[in-house]
Amino acid sequence: MLPHYARHDVKHILLQYDTTGEGEVCLQCFMLGNGHISFPVAATVLYGFFTMPEYWIVFVKAYRRGKKSIPIKDWQWFSILQQPTQTLINKINNHAKN
Repeated sequence: MLPHYARHDVKHILLQYDTTGEGEVCLQCFMLGNGHISFPVAATVLYGFFTMPEYWIVFVKAYRRGKKSIPIKDWQWFSILQQPTQTLINKINNHAKN
């Protein structure tokens, strides 16, 4: 597996955003709210806001969830895979109420 793609896929699982266009923008809105600022994150968020106005409310909700969540941008993604998935999901969700 390619490290960057594997890490990205793990984020989809842990943040519980699907792999549709809407889910991808939600994931990136979460990451932006969580403090991860990068060109791919910004580009995806901007693309989503310009091309999918019907999902703006969902995107804002994902951004706010990221702001409220514990910081995950510096997690060691491959070492945390040893932990049960539900434990990690709970860790994120206990801080970020949907």
